[in-house]
Amino acid sequence: MDNKAIEEKAIICFKDYILDSKVISPFLNENDKEPCWDGHLYVFSDVTKKKEFLVGRIPVQVKGKVVSNFITKKYKYPIDIRDLNAYKNDPTIYVVCQLKENNKEYKLFYRSLLPETIKNLLKGKNGQKSISVLLHDIPQDIKDFEDRARIFIGDRKKQLSFVDSKPFTLEDARQRQITNFTFLAPSRGMNQFEIMSYLSSNPSFLYAKVDTSLDIDFPIAGGPMSFVFNQTVYEDIKVGERVFYNQYVKEIKDGEMRIYVGNFMRLIITPDKKSESYHLNYNFDSKTTSLNERLIETEFIRSLSESGNFQIGELNLQIPITDEQYIAANNQELQNWRELKTLLDTLNVDKDLNIGDLKEKDSEYINILVKTILHKQTVGLTIKDNVIVNLAVSNVKLLLWASVNADGSCSVGDFFDGRVELMHRLDDGKDVKVTPFSYLQKEDLWIELDNIPFKNIVKYYDDIRPMHKHIFDIANFDILFMLKAYDKIEDKESVRCRSLLKASMELCDWLLNHNNAPAKDMIYRLNRLQIIKRERPLSMEELQYLDKIICSEDIAPNIKVGACLLAEAKDEFHSLYGQCSARQQNELESFPVWYFRKYVN
Repeated sequence: MDNKAIEEKAIICFKDYILDSKVISPFLNENDKEPCWDGHLYVFSDVTKKKEFLVGRIPVQVKGKVVSNFITKKYKYPIDIRDLNAYKNDPTIYVVCQLKENNKEYKLFYRSLLPETIKNLLKGKNGQKSISVLLHDIPQDIKDFEDRARIFIGDRKKQLSFVDSKPFTLEDARQRQITNFTFLAPSRGMNQFEIMSYLSSNPSFLYAKVDTSLDIDFPIAGGPMSFVFNQTVYEDIKVGERVFYNQYVKEIKDGEMRIYVGNFMRLIITPDKKSESYHLNYNFDSKTTSLNERLIETEFIRSLSESGNFQIGELNLQIPITDEQYIAANNQELQNWRELKTLLDTLNVDKDLNIGDLKEKDSEYINILVKTILHKQTVGLTIKDNVIVNLAVSNVKLLLWASVNADGSCSVGDFFDGRVELMHRLDDGKDVKVTPFSYLQKEDLWIELDNIPFKNIVKYYDDIRPMHKHIFDIANFDILFMLKAYDKIEDKESVRCRSLLKASMELCDWLLNHNNAPAKDMIYRLNRLQIIKRERPLSMEELQYLDKIICSEDIAPNIKVGACLLAEAKDEFHSLYGQCSARQQNELESFPVWYFRKYVN
């Protein structure tokens, strides 16, 4: 076929397509001599197509292309830049018809060439004679094309006034504090979901209402754009009476509503235009690395498999799970995670285990700990003597003991379970029992370990109190090491920081309540105040107490220096610090109260 025949056949194919429409009349000439257009589409709001129902007229250019096989992926067609400049002032629907050689098959493509689209196409193309323009499949349903034709007319009206204006971006709108935006949708009767579904599946232009009194809508540069709508919805998700989640994410994208529950369930709700109903699809695909989250997920699936339905807010959804293999695998996984969670609870581990980082070695350690700690069984280990073990399982660090039994088997337990007896040698050579917490002065264990029983810390000291009086001084030193650990942690809002301060305060109060040596009372109170100062500013009453210490003639200078640091008494600090011996100065600088030195510079 020659070029003329190709063009004529392309126009006939496009006419055949448009003739299915009840509201569009094509006026296209096979032998048209006009340089940039082949005719027009007249769009009406009523099937009678009377003049009074005319919405508008759309210029059309139709091209034909003979192909051996249809080109469907990212099909581009060269358009003369002179034509594009003409279309910028007279927006046009550009149609290309691929014609199969040697048969009557054809495929239509189109592109709505509006001013904002053409501006994007021409950007940076100076000196070129033509531009390869990406075309889209023409909608199979003629009603979809009718919708796009009506929107084309609306967009053309909004954009023509700004053909020669500088680009106006969303950032420009933000800087001008513009909060009102408009867009065009195919029908005023659409509900909210239908509008958002349309905008998420059909690239649309966005307009900033720069002047509400004059009703001026300025096109946002870069369009048309597809929208994605996200919303966090705070509603209970439950099976039966059990609430598993209290929120979910609702996303409208590509014409679908997607509901994301936790990190494992996705519901896809797709509207069916023909039946005016919705299709529901779902899948479970856990992406969590959290043991606690995975426990909830597997418990949810088990409950759902038993009931067949669950609720999101007031909406009841039927999701029958009938795959017996899947159910059995989920139940076994749930049992394994529950056993692991019980183990961590037994070890006083509050940190959430990262199951995404579990290695083969971690699994071996877990099996050993479950057997020995939960089930009180013995195991075979390659050790010959009783040892203290610092063990890392994924992101959790544990302090444990391992002992060799008479038969050569081994037992393993929690370092804090009372089975390990620690002794401290006094200056006089006498050995006295101490709590496991005194061991944590080594290697930042107060920071690193995850099985420290912070909630019961006072009981350990109280159990030793009847044995010897030195436990008070030992407890006071343990407080100081807790505070030094606190100061090393950058995130002061972390769970570990809160635990350290809370345990320090409880132990300090225990000291004040049970101390029988009045001379130590002031030291304990000063330590209590430095705990408080790490939480909040000191009160007027607390500052007055410190001032009395600083002004007292009967208190040693090194004690007063500590009070100055807490009270932020700059002048007194420098005077009293100079009165301390070199040994006292070194000692002060090693104590956690020195953390407040920066406030008296």
